[in-house]
Amino acid sequence: MEKTDYIEECSQCGYRKLRNKNGNCGRYLAHDGFPAKCTSFWAGIKRKAVDVYSGIFVGSMKAKWTLNYLDLYAGPGKYFDRSTGQLLDSSALIALKYDYNRIILNDLDNENYDALFFRTNDDKDRISIFNVDANKIESEIAKYMGTGTLSFCFLDPSNMNDLSFETVKAISKGRRVDFLINFAFGMDFRRFKHMSERKLSSYDGFFGTNRWRAIVQKFENGDIQSLGKAILDLYFDQLESIDYLRPNDSIMHLTSYRVHNSKKTLLYYLILASKHSRGNEFFAKIRPYVEQQQELFNRPN
Repeated sequence: MEKTDYIEECSQCGYRKLRNKNGNCGRYLAHDGFPAKCTSFWAGIKRKAVDVYSGIFVGSMKAKWTLNYLDLYAGPGKYFDRSTGQLLDSSALIALKYDYNRIILNDLDNENYDALFFRTNDDKDRISIFNVDANKIESEIAKYMGTGTLSFCFLDPSNMNDLSFETVKAISKGRRVDFLINFAFGMDFRRFKHMSERKLSSYDGFFGTNRWRAIVQKFENGDIQSLGKAILDLYFDQLESIDYLRPNDSIMHLTSYRVHNSKKTLLYYLILASKHSRGNEFFAKIRPYVEQQQELFNRPN
């Protein structure tokens, strides 16, 4: 496979056939000889959110706390942006710019784990890399999250039902953890009637309840935006049950951000969950940068 940091024909590649099962580009390796994820502009929105939030988080809290960054679905650390053909650092490597005391990265895929290990080799003293199911990692990382620590945890599963609410609960129990979560609201809910019981149960796991089923049935013939808001409200209810602040309607827009494709179809929400009002204040500060990233994609050529 060719090694490169730019793919001229990236946007015309027919990626659905050429992308590997783990989501990485099936035609090219990055210039360092390791794989890169095949994705599009929305990866830039997420990396921008992690970048700006880390700057505010570390800048404001470094003198008071031992700071951790956790990225539990980290991928290989780099990605090819199909909208530009560029090879870019993803969130896992973006975090290296900041003065976190401990950076915890994880990916279940062996290829991604090897890429992360190589790409973080110059900063090994403060990095721990795991190759496990993110839903089983809490016991592995507990030693880094004791008294006096404050953590920022990015959860970016490829499918929302790959993440269990019990994982969020376990990681945060008795700890100070801010979460940035890719609430990957997709079209699965439009196929609710055809879901297998196994898939239904996996979504029960994501929400920590089966109440989402009644919500999807209620909005089955409604617009996707209303359905998205309703199930997001349920998720915030669940977060509130484990001591996270539930934003009221007047500040909901400050703690969740809708990401759309160029056709204005809702792809996912980026949501912040914090036990302290400062977390909401920080997210409000990063929102303009995230919006700017979305606008760059939607700008006519």
